[in-house]
Amino acid sequence: DFTFRDLLIELVEEGSISEERLDESVSRILKLKMKLGLFENPYPEAEIKNEFGKDSYQEVALNAALHSITLLKNKKNTLPLKKGTKILLAGPSANEVTSLHSSWSFTWQGNVAEHYPTSYKTIKGAFEDKFGTENVQCYSQSNYENPDNFDVAKLNKASQSADVIVLCLGEKAYAESPGIINSLDLEKNQLDLAKAAIATGKPVVLVLVEGRPRVIREIEADLSAVVQAYRPGSQGGQALAEIFAGDFSPVGILPYTYPKNSGDILMYDHKFTESIREPAPGVFDHGGYDPQYAFGHGLSYTTFDYNNLKVNRKEFTGNQEVEISLEVKNTGKVGGHHIVEWYSQDIYASVTPSLKKLRGFQKIYLKPGQSKTVKFTFTESDLSFVNAQFKRVTETGLFKIHVGDHTVDVQYN
Repeated sequence: DFTFRDLLIELVEEGSISEERLDESVSRILKLKMKLGLFENPYPEAEIKNEFGKDSYQEVALNAALHSITLLKNKKNTLPLKKGTKILLAGPSANEVTSLHSSWSFTWQGNVAEHYPTSYKTIKGAFEDKFGTENVQCYSQSNYENPDNFDVAKLNKASQSADVIVLCLGEKAYAESPGIINSLDLEKNQLDLAKAAIATGKPVVLVLVEGRPRVIREIEADLSAVVQAYRPGSQGGQALAEIFAGDFSPVGILPYTYPKNSGDILMYDHKFTESIREPAPGVFDHGGYDPQYAFGHGLSYTTFDYNNLKVNRKEFTGNQEVEISLEVKNTGKVGGHHIVEWYSQDIYASVTPSLKKLRGFQKIYLKPGQSKTVKFTFTESDLSFVNAQFKRVTETGLFKIHVGDHTVDVQYN
């Protein structure tokens, strides 16, 4: 919209803006363009046009989607799907490209499908290519809010010939103010569709395509599997198909605490006192931190065991370096990536400390039966916090180092 120039002329003519003020602003722009050499060479690096749309960029996008998509639940190893499984794809995100991208993707809201390259696959397109059109049925429409996407009668009919229902829910594309919501609860029409899918008695796998965690408490217990896709981008459909087929073992972990209730949001690094509740007069418990899924949660198609967590010194002072080491072993039947995190817990401080703080992580890959020694190092500055005087300090005392369900103590003097 370039009508601002017409309005600017009106403002000058009516005296609201002086010509001198306008000249001042224009001169700044012209001086900058002159300094940048844009008058002599207005289109520098013309060859950069040849860098757009390379195949290698799609490989990067696929890798990013594969490594971020998070398996939150997998009851009775529902995933990966066995070859020949009859799949019913349903829900508003199943055959819709814009929700895979959302904000600032080709357009401001990212919600105009016509502006996306035709090479970008929807979840439907990717599943049909991976599992075969004879094994995938999908009645979902490309318009997110199309009533067909929430048609329970169509779901019930289509489910009769399906072995599993893959339900793609979440949020349509949005950006900034148009994306404002009043509740984190998943929308009623989506919850109703999920309840109908569960009522069929078929295993239901929920795929969440969303820009923030929408509350799924009402349906979570009855779902066979839950996959958090986030906004996976141009290769999101392909990445989901590869994960569902077992070509790639999930590795993503939650970068936030997934709330169970819309009005109860407590972060993983909360203080001890923040988890205390009084559910009845004079009765106290620590149920204040009760997420649907905890920060850092994420499952794999294989299993990993931790052993022999140790530090090279039990006490340290000044800027001495402490090394943490542990053995990680793939105890499952398939190879997989795994993210090893370490947390610190300050037992006592002049300002009430968090129960734990993420301090570092490493991503490793292990073949079945393979072990690896993982090491981290830290100094006193890594355990610091801002005190009541607004100064960053590390105070003398005991710290617990947590890696998985293993703990070791370190004393800072």
